[in-house]
Amino acid sequence: MGGALVVVVVVYTLGELIHSPAAQALAVAAAPEAVRGRYLAAYQMSWSLAKAVAPSLFTALLALDGRAPWAVLVLTSAVAAALLIRTESRLPAEAVRPRPATVTRGGAPGAPAPAPAPALVPVLADATLADAEGTRRIRP
Repeated sequence: MGGALVVVVVVYTLGELIHSPAAQALAVAAAPEAVRGRYLAAYQMSWSLAKAVAPSLFTALLALDGRAPWAVLVLTSAVAAALLIRTESRLPAEAVRPRPATVTRGGAPGAPAPAPAPALVPVLADATLADAEGTRRIRP
């Protein structure tokens, strides 16, 4: 019994590790830049709402019948899959099939080398940092 629990926890964890970054990347890439904040807020709210409603919903379904939660999960998963497949044609191509990032040394021929980011180095304990241009005071 304990071994089965470990297997289920490992499979669930692997699913979360694969799903979470991909789903968030898709949400960011699918949102138009002008309203990206609204899209991401709605995306996060949907997950928060589901986490808030699920315990009481599944408790009520279990009180009704032991098979009811599974029926609801199968139905909602099928509807979500159908909606996602239907939505795919409306999403930007780079959101659906992102190209792998490539890193080249020196960039394209004739292109200027990118400027290095300024390094921030702590100088004093009173929240003063030094960077390439000089010293800045950080306000709390």
